[in-house]
Amino acid sequence: MSNNDGWKSKVGSHLERFLNFMRLSGYQYKVQERWLKQFDQYCAENHVQESTLPRDVIEGFCYRDGYESMATRQDRLYLLRKLAEYMEKSGCHVFVPPLPEKSFRYPRHEPYIYTEVELRKLFTQIDHWEQPHQSHTNRKMVDPLLFRMLYGCGLRITEALRLTVSDVDLGEGVLRIRQAKNMKDRFVPMAENLTMRCREYSRIMHADSEPDSYFYPGFHGGCYDQSTIYVRFRQYLWKAGISHSGNGPRVHDLRYPHLNKIRTLQEAS
Repeated sequence: MSNNDGWKSKVGSHLERFLNFMRLSGYQYKVQERWLKQFDQYCAENHVQESTLPRDVIEGFCYRDGYESMATRQDRLYLLRKLAEYMEKSGCHVFVPPLPEKSFRYPRHEPYIYTEVELRKLFTQIDHWEQPHQSHTNRKMVDPLLFRMLYGCGLRITEALRLTVSDVDLGEGVLRIRQAKNMKDRFVPMAENLTMRCREYSRIMHADSEPDSYFYPGFHGGCYDQSTIYVRFRQYLWKAGISHSGNGPRVHDLRYPHLNKIRTLQEAS
């Protein structure tokens, strides 16, 4: 039986309350919401009764797809364990799955550390990209500043793309990163030459923009997809003669010279 909130099973109300509880606790739960919707459909198909969560239902949902990675199965198991603990505290009759004896972890990625020569070649290609005539893109304006900001401030690509005009303090040279890791805001100072580039960029790109406009807008004003930036990054790497293997370099690796305290330029010239 369906309810009016889009949940289809008889335990749907518990799933909804659990989702709201976790978000109020500070978790985004975007992927987890999709899994909970899938679990809700699974419970409806298997006629799970209200306020119950049997063992065969939990294990059947967690291990139903043989093609999935161990990491995905483990993450889904952790989610249902939290759900079961939440429902148990509410007086429901549930099976709380035990934690795996050994947690699965992907091999740690080794970041690619650029040499100063490689950085100069990379930024040269970004600055002198030959844009086809009549192409509908503003990459010639966006990319030179965007990639310098990633490198100079150690930002994640999603953090940079979500910046709004009001998040970039052109007077003090400070970026406000909203709801970053662990859902916390933080402030990131910029080098003076990067701040000057931001001012010139804003003079051209944001003369009439609203404060909540994206600082790096797509051609039609929306937020860039990070996959678009990654495709461009691969093109710049190829032009700069920097080999790209299955392990990188990644856009994300532009951050690591700072984290590993390797001497770098304040800003690539």
